[in-house]
Amino acid sequence: MRERERIQRFPVDSAVLTSLRYRIDSVAFEEAKQVNNELVYIRYLSKYRVHGKRSKPLNCAMK
Repeated sequence: MRERERIQRFPVDSAVLTSLRYRIDSVAFEEAKQVNNELVYIRYLSKYRVHGKRSKPLNCAMK
């Protein structure tokens, strides 16, 4: 089932979902930073990339 179809089933504001996704991403990045291991960063990138781009926390860390 596509993500859009799942979202349409429940009347949830898209801004709430976007905010939640960003918070989940941020927590996952903080956990990856604590472990500080290449494998963990690779796993983070593969799981939390949004639309083929790096997440905001990772972009900030890479600068």
